[in-house]
Amino acid sequence: SAILRTSVDAELARVEVAGTLPVAALAEIGITVLQTSPVKDIVEALPLLSEVATALKRVVVPSHRTAEFWDTTSASWHPAASLARIGAYRLKDFGSTYAIRTADDIANGTIGLGNAQIVKHIANLWAGDPLVGYNSRSGSVVTPLGADLPALYGRALALCSGRAPREIVNHRMLQYPSVPRAAADVIYDRMSR
Repeated sequence: SAILRTSVDAELARVEVAGTLPVAALAEIGITVLQTSPVKDIVEALPLLSEVATALKRVVVPSHRTAEFWDTTSASWHPAASLARIGAYRLKDFGSTYAIRTADDIANGTIGLGNAQIVKHIANLWAGDPLVGYNSRSGSVVTPLGADLPALYGRALALCSGRAPREIVNHRMLQYPSVPRAAADVIYDRMSR
């Protein structure tokens, strides 16, 4: 028999089961229980970050009032006098435009459009300093606060625990808890090539 405990986490109902899960009884009421986690299949299907960088939509550099350059060492934005360096930019006008620039972009007067997370991770990939690490003591993947793993990369890791990543404000980190080392290794591989 199973003991069910319910709680609310980030406004989502969670059910934890101690004991044997009553799969047949749950199926009768329309709840399907997965026998294995889809995390492995999802992370292995993710593209390399370098492929994502190449695939970003290219546009002519838009007009902007100010520009900031992503400093991969400090993981922070700094004022940029020009857009002449390879890396990630935040262009400000009425809103913010996040972009990357390769040597070809600089030569062609273009930028690759992205969101805040993806451009930071791409810039750090190019610097050989990925913004993702594994804390083996806590069994979690960590990134700097504000540099969440982009889209499906982060969602795959959130699926491991069924919880949204947790902000650790005093360390300026974002933590994806309960990530098996094998899944973390695949994510690191995708984010570092």
